[in-house]
Amino acid sequence: MTEFYGSVTARGGELSGDGGLLEVSGKNELVFAGMGDASAANGVAGQLLLDPKNIIIDDNVTGSSFQLFDPNPAAGNSFGARTAVLTNGNIVVSAPADDLVADNDGAVYLFNPDTGALLGTINGVNFGGLFLDIIALGNGNFVFGSMLAKNNGIENAGTVILANGTTGDEINRFSGVNPFDQLDRKSVGVSNLLGM
Repeated sequence: MTEFYGSVTARGGELSGDGGLLEVSGKNELVFAGMGDASAANGVAGQLLLDPKNIIIDDNVTGSSFQLFDPNPAAGNSFGARTAVLTNGNIVVSAPADDLVADNDGAVYLFNPDTGALLGTINGVNFGGLFLDIIALGNGNFVFGSMLAKNNGIENAGTVILANGTTGDEINRFSGVNPFDQLDRKSVGVSNLLGM
């Protein structure tokens, strides 16, 4: 078992810059009782990656505990490769190599933070998902995608999706139209996804 009680930071600069990626890993079990700060005052907040075999959310104050179960368990689907806690408390978990729809198509799951219940799923339908990045937005929604995603058979076109942080439904999507466009959240920009 790996236990983490410290603090780790990867903050953006005061004037510009995005927050970084924080990772705390354990072979089978991971206890995370520390602090992670990947904030960005004038950029996109980073991510905290907790990498155990399964994810258990435990609130010692109330004594409640639950486990986030992979809705499509399969060896090698990388459930929990990326996680994000949204401003509304909901939890987003990726499975970049999920193959429910197609081989390694990817999936992103939205869970209730109080019960662990599955609220929504977005699978990599039609574009070879391999979702990697999850960005929590200040309005409770989230952005995710992969620069390696296929779009209608076009290799490495890239796809970025804006999703509803309450229902898990897709709000908007940008996909590359040429081979190796490799769209990602930085090239699309959150303002484009929000229609600004």
